[in-house]
Amino acid sequence: MWDSTGMANAIVARLKQTHFPYPYEHLKYPHAGHRAGRPEVVPAWHGSVRNPTSGREENLGGRPQGDAQSSLDAIPKVLEFLRESLPDHSSEK
Repeated sequence: MWDSTGMANAIVARLKQTHFPYPYEHLKYPHAGHRAGRPEVVPAWHGSVRNPTSGREENLGGRPQGDAQSSLDAIPKVLEFLRESLPDHSSEK
């Protein structure tokens, strides 16, 4: 669909250049496609989808195993980031 790794590399470079004060991590999964890091692991389905706006077929890239592995690696990291970053309101009633 697009060079998401290149775009993410540019974002990280800009964060470094501007001395962004908050933690960040660029997760890279070379064998994953556009479905990388999703909360559900669906390694059995892989292929093209029809864009609802243009009607064109679009390949989501990657491989089923790469998509699944990216989810298994990324989701715990995302949840930990959210636990560390968001205020704890569990004691509020």
